[in-house]
Amino acid sequence: MYPFMRISMELNGTADESPQMTHWWNNQKLSTSDVGHLDQDLVAKVNGDPTAWRLPGGLRHFPWIGWQRYVVLRPRTWVYTWYVGWVTHDVIGISRIPIVGPVKTLRGPEETIFFAVDAAGQQLAIEVVGRGKLGDGKFPTVPLH
Repeated sequence: MYPFMRISMELNGTADESPQMTHWWNNQKLSTSDVGHLDQDLVAKVNGDPTAWRLPGGLRHFPWIGWQRYVVLRPRTWVYTWYVGWVTHDVIGISRIPIVGPVKTLRGPEETIFFAVDAAGQQLAIEVVGRGKLGDGKFPTVPLH
C-alpha cells in the first residue's frame, strides 16, 4: 500500500507529508467492553473537524475528499514504543504498528478519544502536542497513522 499512499499524497498536493500507515489490515477493531476500563484522565479528547466529510474506510484518505486536518499525539512520559487507539461513536480500534516518538492522526467529523498503550498493553497518558492540516509543513516527518 505504501506506493499507493505515496501517490495519493502527491495527488493531494501534500507530497512532503508522511503517507498514511494504518489501514484495515494492520489495526484491530475493539468493542466497547475492550475500552471500558480506560482511565479518562489519560486519554486525549479531540473535537471533530467540521470540514471533514463522513466517509467510509479508505475514502478517508483519498485526495481532495479525504480528511485533511490532524493532531499530533505523544505519550506524556517517554516510552520507546507505543500504540495509538481511537474511540468514536461508531468505531473503536487500535493500530498494531509500533510508534516511536510522536504520531499524526487525522481528525474526522466527530469527537474522537485517543488513547495510548505500551508494548505490554498498559495504558499510557497521551497528549496533543500539535495540530495542523496536511501540506502545512508543520510536522512533515511525523508519521501519519
